[in-house]
Amino acid sequence: MYFPLWKLALVALPQLGVQVTWCFIGPNAAPYMGFLGVGASLATLNNIAGPITGFFTGPLVGAWLQP
Repeated sequence: MYFPLWKLALVALPQLGVQVTWCFIGPNAAPYMGFLGVGASLATLNNIAGPITGFFTGPLVGAWLQP
C-alpha cells in the first residue's frame, strides 16, 4: 500500500509536539529536580523517560490500531 508523503507527514505531525516538549523538558528538568531535592541520578534518569516511552508506545499503538 502506498501513502503519499503529505499523508505520512500529517499522521506524524502530532508527534512533533511531543518531541518539542521533551526537547525543552530534558535540559531543564534535571536542575529543577535537583533544586527540589531529588538526587542527581534520578534527575538524570528522568531525561531518558521520553525516548523510552516513545520506543515502546509507538509500535504498541501502531500494532493495536492495525486493522
